Amino acid sequence: MISTHKKINDFIINERNYAMKKSIKCLSAVLMTSVLAVSAGAMAMPAFAGTIKVTPAADSTNTYKAYQLISGTYTAENTLTNITFGANLPVDTSGKLTSGLVAALKSADSTAFASLTVDTTPTELATMIGSLSTVAQQEKFARVIGKYVTGDGITVSTTDTTVNDGYYIVKEEGTVAPKSFNLLKVAGTISLTAKENTPSSGKTVADTNDSTGAADTHTKTADYDIGDDIPYVLTFTLPSDYARYEKYPVTFWDDMCAGLSLNTDSVKIWYGDTTTAGTAIEFVAKGSTETGGTFTAPTGGTIYKYEIADLKTTAPSMAANQTITIRYTAKLTGDAVVIGAPGNPNSYKVTYANDPNWTAIPGPGETTPPTTPPTGDTPESKNVVFTYQLTVNKTDDDGNALNGATFTLYKWTDTANAADIDATTGWDQVQQIQLADAAQFNFKGLDDGTYKLVETTPPANYNGIDPISFTITAEHSDATYGLGTVSQTGITNASITNGVISVAIKNNKGVTLPGTGGMGTTVFYIVGSLMITGALVLLIVRKRMNIKEK
Repeated sequence: MISTHKKINDFIINERNYAMKKSIKCLSAVLMTSVLAVSAGAMAMPAFAGTIKVTPAADSTNTYKAYQLISGTYTAENTLTNITFGANLPVDTSGKLTSGLVAALKSADSTAFASLTVDTTPTELATMIGSLSTVAQQEKFARVIGKYVTGDGITVSTTDTTVNDGYYIVKEEGTVAPKSFNLLKVAGTISLTAKENTPSSGKTVADTNDSTGAADTHTKTADYDIGDDIPYVLTFTLPSDYARYEKYPVTFWDDMCAGLSLNTDSVKIWYGDTTTAGTAIEFVAKGSTETGGTFTAPTGGTIYKYEIADLKTTAPSMAANQTITIRYTAKLTGDAVVIGAPGNPNSYKVTYANDPNWTAIPGPGETTPPTTPPTGDTPESKNVVFTYQLTVNKTDDDGNALNGATFTLYKWTDTANAADIDATTGWDQVQQIQLADAAQFNFKGLDDGTYKLVETTPPANYNGIDPISFTITAEHSDATYGLGTVSQTGITNASITNGVISVAIKNNKGVTLPGTGGMGTTVFYIVGSLMITGALVLLIVRKRMNIKEK
């Protein structure tokens, strides 16, 4: 899960200090923690005698904790008196601030905490905190102070929990990525609302019928011919609290099966605005040895990776809820391509920063500044490309296998016109197969659409068939990534199993009429008619001659 931040109105509470006789501005904040780093949320929160509760409930392995930073007595005059350091603020044995906290707060804001020392009093610290005038300053302070709070804190839940007077920060702690809270003024009963905000990612594949030009409504499944360049679109949408992040690493992972080959020159990225030309990037092939966190490449496949060390630096104009888009094409190849189901898969996910409260300022025990925020992964997004096959079994009159033919397969691509089997244009050659010692022709890797099968060269001493036009249609499911019914029209006596269309085509010897009709049959009809007519004419002439002789 990813944290979210809801912007709220600043509020000011006038407090009068008995010693300094001056007003100070107090800010409120809550924060969360992540699995890898305990960090603060946004601003210091003043809490008064009353209760705190958080909704919704924490994840099963997480707990909400309230940590006291400043202790005091809240009076009817809206002032906090008797100010001391809170039970969870780190102090040494003499009651002074620790040097580590002082150095960290100075790093967080060198202006507000310029005069901060280990000898700073609680009231002086409150005054410095009150000088943090922007949300960014307040959140920076909270991220740092959240690293340094000590003790167990007070467990708070969805029911009212009584707390003493003072300033508190509230954190969600545990093994599940935390949520963030609204920033609220604590007065009486305080209710904090934890909001979940998970960035989204997705991958779509476009599919257009080459024969008709009709666009398929599917976005997760498609079908293509071998050799086609398949267009993919990858997206990643930033969280609504993106502004809170100090650093935002993003890594894109793309997992291709063996039947897909990335066109490396086609990869481009867009940061928010997709109306531009985009920026060329390199998807680095990681083979199948780097898992990408949640998946591994299929046998023979390749995982591609594109890494952005810090999106804040790479694309400083990016803002909350904007989308990063990557587009590329991959060629469907004949290498290990899967015909029919289960198809040729492609998976995608994004690894992203998932703790908006992370800071590079060292906390207790951190001798060097941390450099890598904790991360999470978006759910895997999957696409599947299907392709089909035509199997022609060549036989003679008796059904025996017949070798020595050449077949050429064409596809109709004139989307402005209906397919015309006799047309000399509009047909693109898909594949030609010549077999001298075999009788089975496998046209592997076909899309839906309209095709024409031509016997370019028949076996010796056999008649060729007339061209056969046929159309392949297919159903597939985005929900299950499954292949449904594959059908064809135009070929008689064909069978279909898992996307493979099988048909036996007979060649007849000599002048035997071909079974598919067409011009060849017409010629034989004409010749036969002429022979019969000639015989009748000859018979009539002979009869007339016999009559004359008599």
